[in-house]
Amino acid sequence: MGLFEKLFPPNEKAMAAKTASWPTCVGKVHEAEPNFERGTAVTFAYSYEAEGEFRGGEARIPCGNVAEAEQLADRMGLLAFTVRYSPDDPSKSWVDVAQFRSLTGLPVD
Repeated sequence: MGLFEKLFPPNEKAMAAKTASWPTCVGKVHEAEPNFERGTAVTFAYSYEAEGEFRGGEARIPCGNVAEAEQLADRMGLLAFTVRYSPDDPSKSWVDVAQFRSLTGLPVD
């Protein structure tokens, strides 16, 4: 993810539509922590295997408050989740962050 995308994340609905036909695989969270740089959120690093190679990415989940961010970060480490990756460039990936809210039992925005 480039600096522009970190500062101005793509619209989730637009990304969902853009990546709907991309292949999927299972991702693993390696590090999740509350982040307060651009509002309350959880940022996390993840890995996935695509076309025989391990790759990685980062994502951000907006949260309603500090307690929710801390609770979500604590629950993420053991979750299996879906990663979509580009068939043209498997190093490009996208994670629908709404799946973490449903997997952890927190309300979906």
